Amino acid sequence: MKTKNILTFLAIVMLIALTACNSKQTSPDTGTITTGTQASTGAEPTTTLKSSATGQAVSETIKEINIEAYNFGFNQDKVAINKGDKVRLRITSKSGTHGVKIPGLGLSTGKISPGEEKILEFTADNPGSYDYYCNVPCGEGHKSMKGTLVVQ
Repeated sequence: MKTKNILTFLAIVMLIALTACNSKQTSPDTGTITTGTQASTGAEPTTTLKSSATGQAVSETIKEINIEAYNFGFNQDKVAINKGDKVRLRITSKSGTHGVKIPGLGLSTGKISPGEEKILEFTADNPGSYDYYCNVPCGEGHKSMKGTLVVQ
């Protein structure tokens, strides 16, 4: 009888663990479910949102941009996006500790250590040119770490 109870308990624990591993993560604020990216084809990731008006799922494209910081620059000095784009900036550091600040959009990553990634997401609502720069003092060439984000 004792062995049967133990086996039943173990079966329940395994079932709970398997169910948890297969569940989708949702953001409590927006109900966003990220379905992934197709990096090998260069396709932009698609995010599925639940419309509050209709309750139906709708797909939305997020423009993903990779910016790599290194001593003393960025791999992209100018980034162009369109007004209305949903944007995800994936910012990594190849060498040195850096950060990115875009004052005109009120965005900042804080410190990014080598090999680390920080993500900034926003909607490009206002056309214009927005300067970004390294906001972590990183050495003699720190002041040359600048770039521009252009919303067309």
